[in-house]
Amino acid sequence: MKGLNVKKIAALAAGALFLGSAAVTAGLTYDDTELISDSGVPQVSVIVGEDAAASDGVAAARIASFLASKAYKTTHYTADVTGEPLCTPTGGEEGGTTTGQCTDMSVTLKITSPGITGAYSWDTAIYDIFDLDPQDRDPRNDHLDGNEKDADASPLYESTNAGTTVTNDDVIMYKIDDEFTPFKDKTISIDTKDITEKQAVYIDARTTLDSDDEPYADVDAVYYSVKFYMSGDEKAGLPLCTDNKNDDWAYCEGYISASDEDTDKQVDNKRIKINFLGEDWVISKLDLGSLGGSTDLDSDDDRTTGGSITLAKEAAYGILDIGDSLETGSYRITLDDISTAVGSSNEHPAIISIYDKDTEELLKQIQVTPGSTKEVVVGEDTLNIHVYQTAPGYTLSSKWAEMAVYDHEWELTSGDEINDDNEDWTVLLYWKNKDAGTGSTYENEPDNLREIVLYDDNQFDMEEGDTKTIVDDPAKFDFTYNGLTTAEMTRVTFEITNDDEFRDCATGNYVNDNAAGTQVTFLHIKTDGDTEFEADGSTSDYDGSEIYVALDNDAEPNNAATSSTGAGDVWVRTDNGYNNCFQLDDTLAAGGSITYLYDVAGDNNLGKLTLTAVDGSGGGTAFDATGDYLTITLQEDVGEIESSDSNGYATFTFVAYGTSVSGSAADDYDFQKSSTDTDNTIEYTTTTFTPVTGGLNNVDKEVDEGFVSMRGSEVHSLSDDKYEIDIANSVRRMQFTFTTHGEEAEPNTETVVLHEGDTHTVGETTIEVVSIDGTANCGVSGTGATTCEYAGGITGVIKDEEGNTQTELTAIVPSDFSVSSLIKLDKDAMNDASFISVGGPKVNKVTARELTGANAVDFNTERVVVRQIAPGKIIVAGLTAEDTLQAADQFINELKTLQ
Repeated sequence: MKGLNVKKIAALAAGALFLGSAAVTAGLTYDDTELISDSGVPQVSVIVGEDAAASDGVAAARIASFLASKAYKTTHYTADVTGEPLCTPTGGEEGGTTTGQCTDMSVTLKITSPGITGAYSWDTAIYDIFDLDPQDRDPRNDHLDGNEKDADASPLYESTNAGTTVTNDDVIMYKIDDEFTPFKDKTISIDTKDITEKQAVYIDARTTLDSDDEPYADVDAVYYSVKFYMSGDEKAGLPLCTDNKNDDWAYCEGYISASDEDTDKQVDNKRIKINFLGEDWVISKLDLGSLGGSTDLDSDDDRTTGGSITLAKEAAYGILDIGDSLETGSYRITLDDISTAVGSSNEHPAIISIYDKDTEELLKQIQVTPGSTKEVVVGEDTLNIHVYQTAPGYTLSSKWAEMAVYDHEWELTSGDEINDDNEDWTVLLYWKNKDAGTGSTYENEPDNLREIVLYDDNQFDMEEGDTKTIVDDPAKFDFTYNGLTTAEMTRVTFEITNDDEFRDCATGNYVNDNAAGTQVTFLHIKTDGDTEFEADGSTSDYDGSEIYVALDNDAEPNNAATSSTGAGDVWVRTDNGYNNCFQLDDTLAAGGSITYLYDVAGDNNLGKLTLTAVDGSGGGTAFDATGDYLTITLQEDVGEIESSDSNGYATFTFVAYGTSVSGSAADDYDFQKSSTDTDNTIEYTTTTFTPVTGGLNNVDKEVDEGFVSMRGSEVHSLSDDKYEIDIANSVRRMQFTFTTHGEEAEPNTETVVLHEGDTHTVGETTIEVVSIDGTANCGVSGTGATTCEYAGGITGVIKDEEGNTQTELTAIVPSDFSVSSLIKLDKDAMNDASFISVGGPKVNKVTARELTGANAVDFNTERVVVRQIAPGKIIVAGLTAEDTLQAADQFINELKTLQ
């Protein structure tokens, strides 16, 4: 098989990091093994077998990523102020003097929080449909629900009111949700309402066989969903207004009555952050469009599509007093003032100046209305300046604006492509009415956003190693087909021969001595290893690893009297006295058959070998003329079929066909697919695999060398007189992963202006300004009472633990190491003193070396092993791919309890 690539595993590990936790403690020990030092440095390697399955690589990546997430130390920073205060005396008469305390100061921070990344894996059967349970072959009980209120609702669901009826085919998909770290639930607070946001990806696909009989994934569509649930009323989503009027949660947009428009109540003016494509985005605009004022929704089951949403990434943010600034790139954006009321809505635009940060040159002066974004071209750059809200006030200290500079914006319009860079991806926006069906005044009007769906329904195929990105530009996640799971293979050989390799158990004489004369032609069937064909309790009496079937009546030389062999005699190798000793098991007459159980191909009597004699010449006796033949079937278990509560099976079928005549008897036989098809091929047929919806039917096809069966067995070689089939000792599956694109997620970075007591969250990092202190002495000439009003001049700076001024603040500082250095292949880590060895002894040489003697493990009885066998030596392994992944998760969970 293909070996694992350490760089790819390391990239997967880096993609699995869950960074940005505000509370990280250095130092981690498991039993007597130090994993992470107090200074945040990993002390162990993570070892994976060179020939291991991709699932072992995923398990190693999960462990390495968890260790890397703990290889961080927390650095404490302090805030200080610098500069001379500028004060404006107010009140009193000219000539008075005063000393004032200036406390209304701000600090500008640049906060970087590592992006949240993840890795998720699953397997599905060969020749199956992606559904909620990919471990069986029947999706009829594993489809998504048609009711959109349910947790497993289809992203395609629309009510018939909206013009679409969901069919069963539409809801058979595989779902990836909060088990993938970047998709963990997020809570959004809007005044008194909490909104839960859930992300998911749905894959509409099936696994099948290509023209070369290799398994591949046929993908019809991929869907990405963000769905909102309102606390206390989970059938509703994200409202358009912070409160309601006459049970209308969209009234403040003015769709029903223009006089009700109220920008202060509009949710898209409240700087609501959602997690979108694994990153924080701000809702800068919600627009029902033509749906505003429509009456499409009759009940809480109904939803409709349309409208648009605009999402933005903030490069800088702050609630600015007059004179405060935001900085981004080469520019400083300063709030000069708040305008007097303008327009019919009496809005107060922010008056803003844009400066070159280095030269202090004034480049532009603009006004931006609350709730809007202004695109400003400055030289070769474009700045998108958004004002959420303003406070006009009557003094300098009471005027402020909540502002941001957007890095970029996406306007998502339902029914349209995302943008020019993502033309394959279409947007669907679903809206509902919170009080639909209650008899309220506006119960038919859409007033809350239920779901954002992005989908690509351009069919594509995935061969081993292929990746589909979500979305195209910039790519955010990777959906990859990693090939088949590994399994031990046992070769079964079928050969037409007249060899002399066996003797009977009764006399010890060779049955087909080649010393002289004509020899008997046999079908010789052999299974490798310690496996046997077993008597089925009816026509077959003996167990053995080899079977011979006589195909003609030629008398064997030298032993005719003691070891008579006739056409149709079946001999089985046993172990009772002689080397290569065979017992006469049965005789196949025309139309007769004999069956042997073969557990390698499946337990519960599903794996079996059956031989049937056929009188094709019409002479009444098998094996006596051209046209007579022996049908050979090798049946294998293909895995669970849910509807029948049992496993299904499929069969390899071919014949040994009599092709020439000497006298009246057939004396030459060849392998071919059937009595009428002379090609050296095999017929592969599913016999109890019930056809299901979605285009998968029973398989009945002619196969050649290289064919991979539904069990994962492979046809090794085919010739006139020798067929070889490698039977998978366990059912193999197709492995898929869903990971963050690239080695690391894009970090969340913002420049933010904060005042004393303010908190701000970037990604998973929360910053609080505990205090900023400064005293200003303000004075004027003359007499009379005066007060001091701070008007700028003092700048907040950040100092590190050594007192050095910092331009950036990173709450969590990584140790100096690379993720790739944690992961090694077994061949390169045989001398490592301290390690975590992932995978069982059959695929990992380090595990095989350590699990000997007193440390030996019987994986048949202990399927999942998580154990320190000596200080510095930890084994994480399982009997199957699924068991190894379970072992990795168990190990990680145990580490979590140690923190």
